[in-house]
Amino acid sequence: PKPLIRTFRSLTPPPRTPYLRLMPQGTSAPSTNIKVCVRVRPLDVASPSQPDPDPRTSITSIECWNLKNNVIAPNPDYDNYDYQTSTSEKSKKTAYGFDHLFFPVSKTVDIYNTAVKSIVAAALEGYHGSVFAYGQTATGKTFTMQGTADEPGIVPLAVHDCFNYIRQRNGMSRDREFLLRMSYMEIYNEQINDLLSPSSLQTIRIYEQRGKGVVVKGMKEEVVISAEQVFALVAAGEAHRHIGSTEMNANSSRSHTIFRLVIESKALSSNGANSKVRVSTLSLVDLAGSESVKSTHSSGERQKEGKFINKSLLTLGKVIWKLSEGSRKNLSIAELAAHIPYRDSKLTRLLQPSLGGNAQISMICNVSPEAVHVEETHNTLKFASRAKRIKQRASVTEVMDDATLLKQYREEINALRTQLTVLVQENQSIQTQLMSPGMGEGEDEEE
Repeated sequence: PKPLIRTFRSLTPPPRTPYLRLMPQGTSAPSTNIKVCVRVRPLDVASPSQPDPDPRTSITSIECWNLKNNVIAPNPDYDNYDYQTSTSEKSKKTAYGFDHLFFPVSKTVDIYNTAVKSIVAAALEGYHGSVFAYGQTATGKTFTMQGTADEPGIVPLAVHDCFNYIRQRNGMSRDREFLLRMSYMEIYNEQINDLLSPSSLQTIRIYEQRGKGVVVKGMKEEVVISAEQVFALVAAGEAHRHIGSTEMNANSSRSHTIFRLVIESKALSSNGANSKVRVSTLSLVDLAGSESVKSTHSSGERQKEGKFINKSLLTLGKVIWKLSEGSRKNLSIAELAAHIPYRDSKLTRLLQPSLGGNAQISMICNVSPEAVHVEETHNTLKFASRAKRIKQRASVTEVMDDATLLKQYREEINALRTQLTVLVQENQSIQTQLMSPGMGEGEDEEE
């Protein structure tokens, strides 16, 4: 975790990205499919490169895969596949198409601008948003989400955009006030750990509350006022994240992590008792990679961790499959909820509000083009294809002002201002009395 700590503390400023474009005003966004993109890992991470495309077909061939535009398909001219009997002949010929396909030389900032920036902009307007990094172990998920000092990841880019947006909006119109608070958690061996308060003895519980949906109780939230404060908190949390070494990855994430930013905002012209506050959540999820004992040669604690990781990812796969089938059959959210196994793992339970439909979602699936990992790559692409069929219809979430921290802090600030005014007035009164000539003469006479 030490390189990540240095990364977040030194990450200012980030690469320049286009200004956030706001969504059209309204209570809900149109029904759309989940945005799914695939990032192909370089064969040599230390020196990312890719072959030149075929001048006749414009196809870029990397070992056993062909890449063209937003389509990835098996390379029929590659004859050294490492297929096992579990992969059908149909899969060996399947071409997969997605919203975006990012080649090995692509930069994370390009992925962010293409697939994530609109989600962040929507979250600042009151829509829930989630971004997932999914894929086999050692395919660059944590690199995509966290990045390095030289190439920032999705999390730091999104955080910078949030605070830049608020700063620029205040500079132009100052029509809304914002309150941001963050939490950072991991799911390790089916246990939820608070990375902002690792020594806390408080049990973290997940339950469903009428009117609020899935609630996580016992998780520490920090009110944040700058990107630098967020990065310091994330760096401190990363120091407590479970990371281990396997034969496939020297710094393998042994847990799923969820960075969550709750955004409250209110129009400054709304001074009435019944004014509403927009409350949205931006969740950035770094999923631990699926792995097989055959590839990692893990044993003992690493093998146990791998079983928990694979079990939770299997449940996530079932949830995605059922949601995609429900979308295909045009089932309602209520009909879907009755048949989706969200409760089968802590991961899917925490992601239920996002996957349930009332969120804008972008999924970044990381794959390896190496022939030795061809089956895992097929599995990831199948998962991504199912996710692409899921419908989402996000709506702005508004609550009464009394139910938000924004009002609580505003009232506390006003109370402190009142106290300060009283103290200043009392101080001025005392100063006036001490400086009064009559006051001095009376004291001399008594002496």
